[in-house]
Amino acid sequence: MALHRVMGLLLLACLLSPLPLAAAESRHPGRLPNESGQELSAKVAAIMAGTGFKVMSHSAWSERGRPGGDVLLTRVPYTNLYGGEGRQAFRILSPRRGLEIALIVKRQDTDGSNDTKLPHIYLTAIEAMREKTVFILVEGEGWRSEGMDWLRRAVAERRYGMPTDKDVRIVSLEEFRRWARGL
Repeated sequence: MALHRVMGLLLLACLLSPLPLAAAESRHPGRLPNESGQELSAKVAAIMAGTGFKVMSHSAWSERGRPGGDVLLTRVPYTNLYGGEGRQAFRILSPRRGLEIALIVKRQDTDGSNDTKLPHIYLTAIEAMREKTVFILVEGEGWRSEGMDWLRRAVAERRYGMPTDKDVRIVSLEEFRRWARGL
């Protein structure tokens, strides 16, 4: 097994190891450890690693000369809606499958105003992500139904000038897992 594969698996094991409940409770009272956004991202990485994708940061991938093959890139730079520098959570690359997918991952566990960011997430998907296919993975029980309904309508109706060649999909973690298994 190649050294980078072993290191990647060790990193995933560290990311996926559960926090002691007391530590999780002190950071997020009332929430279980597996409910954080970082752990959701770790689950996405584990799903893709389980399908044979190399998981690496965009900077490490670039430093290695952008090797081919199936890769899940993390912390991918892009130009945000305001013209500044941003980092998207993931980019899925598979030249042999013809895949280049931006993956935006968002979690909302408690009621609050975080779902007011849904229009920004949608506009980022259609304007700022250079990839033609964008998955918006949303999880958690805290999203307002009106906000999620708006997001689904915006995608279905291709609102606000979504380019005709852009494919935006809203997926849950389980839907993403099924998609990945089908690769």
